Amino acid sequence: MSGGEAQRIAIARAWLRQSPLLLLDEPTAHLDPLTAADIETTLEELMANRTVIVVTHDPGFASRMDRMIFLTSHGFSTGCETQLEYRFAD
Repeated sequence: MSGGEAQRIAIARAWLRQSPLLLLDEPTAHLDPLTAADIETTLEELMANRTVIVVTHDPGFASRMDRMIFLTSHGFSTGCETQLEYRFAD
C-alpha cells in the first residue's frame, strides 16, 4: 500500500467516526505534490465544524488553518497566518 493510499484509508476512518476532535500528524508528509493536494482538499471537507489539531511542516497546508501555534527554539507564538508573518518577518 502506498503512502497516499494509507493516508486515504486513515481519512476515511476519521470521516466515518464523526468525532468532534480530529488530530492530524503530518497528514501530507512523504506524499507527491498531486497526492498531497488531493489529501488537503479532502481534509478541508473533513475539518468543517470540528476542532482540528494539525502538526505540519508544510507552510501551505498550515496557512489553511484559522489559528496557528508556531513553535521555535525560543518558545511559541499564536495567531492567524498574517499575525505570525508580521511577528517573524526579517
